[in-house]
Amino acid sequence: MSSGSNGAIHHNNSIDKKRKRKALSPLDLPIIIEQVGTYLDLKDLRACALVNSHFYKYLEPFLWWFSLENTDAILQHLYNSNIRFNAQKVSQKNKVNPLYRLEEDFLNHLDELVKKIGSSSAIHRRTRTHLSPMPLLGFILLGWFCDNVRSINFRFSWQYTPHKSQKDLDHKLDPAIYTMSMNYAYSQERPDRVVQVIERSRCLEELTLQDEMARKRSSALAYRWIDAKIPGRLRGEPSLTAPQWPRLHTVHVKDCDIDDDFLRILLCNSPLLRRLLLFNIGFHQGTKVQPSKDTTNNIDSNEEPDLDAHSSLRELTLWHTRGMSLAGKLDLARILPHLQKLVVAEDRDYDPWLSFQTGFESLRTLRLELPNMDHSSVNFAGVVKSATRLENLSIRGGIYFDKMLCNAIRKHSRTLTSLTIQHCVGANGYSSSLYSILQSCHELKSFKVVGLTLDCHPIEFDEPWACTELETLVVAPNCVARESMYTSLEAQRAFYRKIASLIHLKVLGFGGGVGINSFYAADELHLLTGLEQLEVLDLKSAGLEENATLTVEDAQMMEGCWPKLKAISGLFHMDLGPFVSYMGNHRPEVSLAYGYGC
Repeated sequence: MSSGSNGAIHHNNSIDKKRKRKALSPLDLPIIIEQVGTYLDLKDLRACALVNSHFYKYLEPFLWWFSLENTDAILQHLYNSNIRFNAQKVSQKNKVNPLYRLEEDFLNHLDELVKKIGSSSAIHRRTRTHLSPMPLLGFILLGWFCDNVRSINFRFSWQYTPHKSQKDLDHKLDPAIYTMSMNYAYSQERPDRVVQVIERSRCLEELTLQDEMARKRSSALAYRWIDAKIPGRLRGEPSLTAPQWPRLHTVHVKDCDIDDDFLRILLCNSPLLRRLLLFNIGFHQGTKVQPSKDTTNNIDSNEEPDLDAHSSLRELTLWHTRGMSLAGKLDLARILPHLQKLVVAEDRDYDPWLSFQTGFESLRTLRLELPNMDHSSVNFAGVVKSATRLENLSIRGGIYFDKMLCNAIRKHSRTLTSLTIQHCVGANGYSSSLYSILQSCHELKSFKVVGLTLDCHPIEFDEPWACTELETLVVAPNCVARESMYTSLEAQRAFYRKIASLIHLKVLGFGGGVGINSFYAADELHLLTGLEQLEVLDLKSAGLEENATLTVEDAQMMEGCWPKLKAISGLFHMDLGPFVSYMGNHRPEVSLAYGYGC
């Protein structure tokens, strides 16, 4: 290059330096936001705001102040930078490489911002503002402009973290911003905007929605499809449009109020949906169709959604949902032909005589939980019986465990691998029913009974158990059963002998038992060489002898016979010093815990 050219360049640079740098006007911010939104493609999108207090009135819907340690410094630099836009490129933003739209100085700082925002860590918050209880945790700015968002995580919560001292505050927020943000946070406009963002995200694959503060007031804010133009076709209606979310496979909604149309449209427009998890949800009347008599999300005999639209659903969780009865929950699960896992929890009373005999043939995992009240097992027996492929069953709460439910469980003797019965109501003779399950279910690997005792009649142990490969056994033995011709010590030894025959056992728990005098009688237990976790008897149980405690001899047996042991729980007795000391010195890798752990 010639010296003349160098001189010309030097002259032009001198002119540029003398020019006064033009500050970016707030009126230019919308186009900057549009540029930034198009530039970013975050797989795990987190709500964040690229604004400061000077621009709040231009971005009222997006006033959600997420913190980065140097947010203000970056924004101030951007504000003072001479950012040039190419009008032609801006108008053709969908056809131009976004890397060439903004000048290099802007992109360098933007890269630093993206590295922090785009991480998989939790949402960042501005912790140095004195207005800690501001409910500004979750609205999306970048997602509004991103057409290829794959994962959205909306989490609105009210968290108050007071600062140590006012002296530590180096930033003071304008009260007008706070007031406006609070008003917006509790307005219906906010969830409506969220729904619009979800509607626009056609490439969405995962959605998490949690809104605790929307229910802080008497009139809860509902997530609704009021203005959405998404069809939710019924059975028999032709599909005239492509599904709205062809890639969506996981939806997790918690602590929200939603309308009937929300769930209906979601099911009918997500052909690849595999997991639908609803926790603590309230259902409201929708706007597109009239609700059924029982408000079961408009999914009843007359208005069933097209099964082909959401037949891929494999896992459904309906955990304490209001506005949808237990019958409605089971009806919804019944029409899903490929459902493999169903989790239902109810926090109120229901009609115990509802009967469901068919429609659950594809279920492999079923979990039912009810309040601790006496409920009939009639309807649940029908559900369990019809799930011909059932592998995992968990029943908790006030479900009535009787012979009818037991016989339904025994129907799955060739498929059932895991059974948990926790705090249920036992009918007369329920202990014999528990034995019949152990004697008939060949594939059982895990058997847990909590809240019901197992009568240890030696005659019951004479019958062989079909579950010879049992790996987890958690029961509460009763060795002083009434009308028994055997002493408690004989019953205890029979219990130990039966356990010792389970050579594949890895987890053993017999906490809360009655009549087990001590651990020294467990000579047979040394055969359990594969044991990894032990929950010992509750040493505070009524009727136990004073010597009912773990000793150094017990620790020596565990050291020599159970080489794979990793944890012992259920320790209650105060006089365990020698045992704990020995285990700490010779088996420090074994964790010792007070309380139940299996």
